[in-house]
Amino acid sequence: MRVDSGGGVWTSLLHLRVEGIPLDFARIFPSQIVDRFQGRVPGLSVSVRDGRGRLRVELRDAAGTRVWSDTRELAGGRRTLDFNLPACSAYPSLCRTTPP
Repeated sequence: MRVDSGGGVWTSLLHLRVEGIPLDFARIFPSQIVDRFQGRVPGLSVSVRDGRGRLRVELRDAAGTRVWSDTRELAGGRRTLDFNLPACSAYPSLCRTTPP
């Protein structure tokens, strides 16, 4: 096994990648839902069954540019990793806000 090798899983957060519609972390529900009832994404949790080494979680915009990432060390065993996301203005293409 190669040390510091990378591998991973990519997943679309809401729409198909071919649609080119990013997930709006500041307004995650459909546009028909008014602002005061809109959900927000302040962070994410990753459940790890087992593993050693480093785990990197990243968000990429519609163009594929990495806009946020965080790396955690794994020492084996089951655990849940919580990641706080920056304010939406840090990644506007993921957090686009639809004007009223």
